[in-house]
Amino acid sequence: MLIEVHVRPNTKKNQIDSFLAPNIFHVSLHALAKEGEANNALLRVLADHLHIAPSLITLKRGEKSRIKLLEIPNGTPFPLS
Repeated sequence: MLIEVHVRPNTKKNQIDSFLAPNIFHVSLHALAKEGEANNALLRVLADHLHIAPSLITLKRGEKSRIKLLEIPNGTPFPLS
């Protein structure tokens, strides 16, 4: 399953802010957007929210962009809150 994430780096805390659609949402990250710190933090936040290992999430597009396309395993329960 592909999901689109709009990232806000360098915020006060890590959190999923809002869901725009079932597979598009905003995430705030405390990490800076340098040297992959925000990307790694994003994978950890999503993995925690989805109750899966971060290694199961693949960054498909947007390594240096605030809009990311991620792939998660098919069949992963996707809670919307």
